[in-house]
Amino acid sequence: MPEGIFSPADVQGYLLKHKRSPEIAAREAAKWAKDTIDERKRKKEEDERKTRKRLEDAEVAVMTAQAAAEKRIEEAGKKGGADTKDSDDSDDADDL
Repeated sequence: MPEGIFSPADVQGYLLKHKRSPEIAAREAAKWAKDTIDERKRKKEEDERKTRKRLEDAEVAVMTAQAAAEKRIEEAGKKGGADTKDSDDSDDADDL
């Protein structure tokens, strides 16, 4: 069994599963270790894939929201520019 990979709780859990058959536990320990390492690797890769997917989805959402905001600003500018002649008239009284 590789050193430093498994916690004492991991090994204890394995041994408790085989408490009535210590010979089987000893015989299959290497297989259990390999299977457990492989499963952890698969889980880590799956977690990384999910994290990348969430990041990509978030980036798309930000880009979509940004494009929508820019469109609303552009539309508001077109509407606002056509409705008002000079939006700075209120400051003229202060200049006197």
